Amino acid sequence: MANGACQVCLAFARNGDAGHPGILGNTQQQTFEVVYDVAGGKLGIGAGGCT
Repeated sequence: MANGACQVCLAFARNGDAGHPGILGNTQQQTFEVVYDVAGGKLGIGAGGCT
């Protein structure tokens, strides 16, 4: 993500296997950590995920 970026897009797509949804941009997202707050209805994304 570039400095000063103010918008990102994370997309999920049905792929016929309910246990394994498709994630568009999977390769680009591998260096980010994604945190799900299900109770709060929020999704957090930050640098420093798996490489």
